[in-house]
Amino acid sequence: MRDFGSHLVDQALVLLGPVGSVFARWSLRESGLDDDVLVVLDHVSGARSVLGGSWRTGAPGPRFRVVGTAGSYVVGDQVLENGMGAMDGQEFALIAGTSPATADWGTEPETAWGRLQRGAESTVVPSERGRWDTFYPAFAAAVRGTGPVPVDPRDAVATARVLDAARRSATEGVVVSL
Repeated sequence: MRDFGSHLVDQALVLLGPVGSVFARWSLRESGLDDDVLVVLDHVSGARSVLGGSWRTGAPGPRFRVVGTAGSYVVGDQVLENGMGAMDGQEFALIAGTSPATADWGTEPETAWGRLQRGAESTVVPSERGRWDTFYPAFAAAVRGTGPVPVDPRDAVATARVLDAARRSATEGVVVSL
């Protein structure tokens, strides 16, 4: 939950705003790893996020699915030659040995783009270029004290609060208000 889940929660906060309550379920391995999670966030705006992730599934599914009353946006999963799913094109490129110094770094092939579905109408939506090549150097500069932090610390704290509430919810079986 605190690994991949932090990215899902961060995206939900960026897209839909602050969270008012959290409900979560998880499956724990004997080792204590929480590798199968479901988190429901009720946002202050009235929106609801249903976030899930599992390393236990036998086959990949959609990487992202955003559902609204007027349509849905779905991004499929890239499957590597070893059968594993890549989290994004930058990960796929690194595994393939591509350097972030290349001109097309962070771009994803059309096969990895999402689709906006409105009834019978379906539109391919190009992915934004990934920015690992600018984020990590900025992070390194911040650690060295030679640049600003690339992420507002208040955003990181907001994500951590939601994750702490999700852990409590999953452990105690309650809805946690923030």
